[in-house]
Amino acid sequence: MTGATLLAYYVNMTAKELRKWREKHGLTREQLAVLLSDGEDRPLSYRTVERWEQGRNAKIPVFLRLALAEVERQISEPHICE
Repeated sequence: MTGATLLAYYVNMTAKELRKWREKHGLTREQLAVLLSDGEDRPLSYRTVERWEQGRNAKIPVFLRLALAEVERQISEPHICE
């Protein structure tokens, strides 16, 4: 990964970009919240995803692009159990 590519992950994502990404991957807000959650101890609410997408009272975290890249990698890998 080049420095420019890595830097692109740390540019704030817009609400429109987030919604487009989620819809492109066929995920509901609830599903995305689960995939972004830090285990059962710190679940992310689908309402947080909703607020991010609507640009209401919740700033999208700078690291979200990087987190979504990891989610994309996880959902695109074939599952061993299947």
